[in-house]
Formats: sequence, C-alpha cells, structure tokens
Amino acid sequence: MTWVTCMNGHSFDDEKNTICPYCPLTSKKAAPPTERASGDKVDIPTPPPPPPFEISPPIISQNVVNENKTVRIRGASQNASQEQSISHMNDPVVGWLIVVEGEMVGQDYRLVSGWNSVGRDGDMSVSLDFDPAISRRDHVKILFEPKKQQYHISPGEARNPSYVNNEVLLQPMIFNDRDIIELGGTKLKFIALCGAGLAVSHNW
Repeated sequence: MTWVTCMNGHSFDDEKNTICPYCPLTSKKAAPPTERASGDKVDIPTPPPPPPFEISPPIISQNVVNENKTVRIRGASQNASQEQSISHMNDPVVGWLIVVEGEMVGQDYRLVSGWNSVGRDGDMSVSLDFDPAISRRDHVKILFEPKKQQYHISPGEARNPSYVNNEVLLQPMIFNDRDIIELGGTKLKFIALCGAGLAVSHNW
C-alpha cells in the first residue's frame, strides 16, 4: 500500500484509487496526486515565464533648420509651443518686420540685402505660416537695394490685396522706415536698419 497526497492535501492509497476519493464530487475531475508518502515529488510542468516587457524608446522630435530663411519652429509639446526666429545666418540684417496686430504680436522677422519673399511656405524668406489669409508663396516681396540704400516693396501673387499704411499695394513702391504693411489678418511694422538718416550704413 502506497499513500500519496493530492493537490488539496488529502492522503489516500493510490493502489486502490487512481484519483483522490475525498475531493468534492461536484468537481468534474478530482485532484491528481502530487506527492508520495516517501517524499518523492511528482514532476509538475512549470508554466513558461511571461515575455519580457519591452519599453519603446521615446520619439524625439527633430526640427530641420533652414539657415537661409526666417521660419518659426514649434517645440515637440503642443501645450507649450516655443517660438524661435532663425534667419539668414550667413547674411547681415538690414531691417525687421515686427507683428503689431494678429496672432503673433511681437514676433520679429529679419530682412537681408536683396530680395525677401513673404508668404506662408517654409521656404519663404519670411514665413508667416500662422495666418491662412496670407498666400503660401510671394504674397509680397521686399527689396533692399544696396547702392542707393533704399527699400522697396512689391505686390506678389496673392489673391488677397496687401496694404501699406492703409493704401492698397498695386505696384512697386519705396518702403520707408516705420511703414505698416497689412497681409491677410496680420499687420507688421517695418523697422529699417540701413539707409539715409539712419545710424548704420550697408558697407559690408
């Protein structure tokens, strides 16, 4: 006679019973023996360990900087948008456009010698991508002419009209220091750095 112990702790003679006779009869299958009286253990398959938990590396947002244009760069967080102006790092500045009315009041955009294209696209010299009423490309063009040290502004390809000091811009005209231009729903003040009567001359 050999006594064994079932999984529920009942001892019985395994020569008379192949399964535990004391386990509840409501169970469809009584608990099998797990340990003999002699102390020898029946091998019970060990369940495989769960797969290791893998943590995906964080996604790092990378902004591509175009060193020849004035653009706005948004940070990775949508709740904390950080605006930064990056413009013409290899060219000396000759003036600025500063938003005085519209979504981005206080934002400044640098102008350089030669032609400066203004629009919403990122490859514009001055990218005003926050105003959907501004054309994507060449809403207006601003020129600094170094020989005469003069600024000029010309209408571009925009469907919506542009205004200089509340006058519609229909043809190229002289662009003077402190002039106000209106593009879509945005007004910008022009601040000249070079030219007659100003402290800095374009001598580079």
